[in-house]
Amino acid sequence: MGVIYLKNLNNDETTAAVSELTVNQNMGQLDTVAFNFIDDDLGIAGSMMIPGTMVTIPETGQMFRVQNVGRELAGLNVKYTVTGIACAADLHNTYLDQRLNDTQSLDACLKFITSGTPITYVIHDKFPNYSFSDGFGGDYADALLINTLANDFRFEWWFDNYVLHVKKKIGESDSFVFINNLNVNDISYTEDYSGIRTHIKGLGKAKEQKDDKKPTEYLAMAEYTSPNAKLWGIKTAATISDERFTNNEALLDYLKTQLQDYPLIQYTISQLSFSDHAVVHNDINVGNSGWLKDRFGVDIDVRIIGTVTHPQDPQIDDSVTFGNTLYSATKEQIRQKASNKKNNAIGKNIDDRINNIQNSIYEGVHSI
Repeated sequence: MGVIYLKNLNNDETTAAVSELTVNQNMGQLDTVAFNFIDDDLGIAGSMMIPGTMVTIPETGQMFRVQNVGRELAGLNVKYTVTGIACAADLHNTYLDQRLNDTQSLDACLKFITSGTPITYVIHDKFPNYSFSDGFGGDYADALLINTLANDFRFEWWFDNYVLHVKKKIGESDSFVFINNLNVNDISYTEDYSGIRTHIKGLGKAKEQKDDKKPTEYLAMAEYTSPNAKLWGIKTAATISDERFTNNEALLDYLKTQLQDYPLIQYTISQLSFSDHAVVHNDINVGNSGWLKDRFGVDIDVRIIGTVTHPQDPQIDDSVTFGNTLYSATKEQIRQKASNKKNNAIGKNIDDRINNIQNSIYEGVHSI
């Protein structure tokens, strides 16, 4: 049980005693919050459960807009189930009809989408300019940030309320170590091999040609086969065409970054030791990377891509989801060999049990 602050669009303010307050943070997404509360006899907090009401969590200072509200009777009172989204969702209130054309800087693009909004921004690294073949605009400001700018300029981002932070890579390295049965329990994982590609071709800017009947020639062409093709075989990705590239070397470097030549592996752990008396002290923030000992005893370099926390309920277990940071074909071979060795051991154990049962049956029959 805890307290949150509420403020509606009319600037009316109140507090509410809530339970099961949960904050979800995921890389590349706006944070969300969920909580429950039973309204008092005056119904003040309940009357604030309307679109646009701002929710502030005092423990973190983070602000959220009420998004969905559910109501049900709880005896003589009304129970509210509420979800909210980070206040930066206000960017979705802005639709940009106009477009920026040709080559633009990241600063110019961010200034374009945040103009007239409460959002400010901080660019922590240097980014080269980007040439938009079809211009930049024609969508909601939040979609242009998340779906266009982040991909074209290749950056990661997070919000601190209304302040947007942009970085080439967020988080810190070697910020945690999780060891099964020491400072973590309940490790679950999913492995997705469907998106693996080990070969790719790329085409740069087309040459100007007077004869349209001739095959198109390009200023830059490149082709790349990943070393992981030895492990997964040749799996060809869709050919990339990008007019930004006029030399083969730059195009080749770009192709290497566009190829997913490894499986997507996600680990989720709960029942974390976050206390000051924990055996191993860890820095748990989205974007941080560190080490997790997997089910085969191999140390895996992983990165936090999501957290579920309960700022007002320390007795409820938080959880963390990890994704690949660096993928190593050597480690994959170690994992496969360890799996094969484990399977052989299981098979031998089963064979021994079958033999024991058969011997027992044989001895029983001959003793009759």
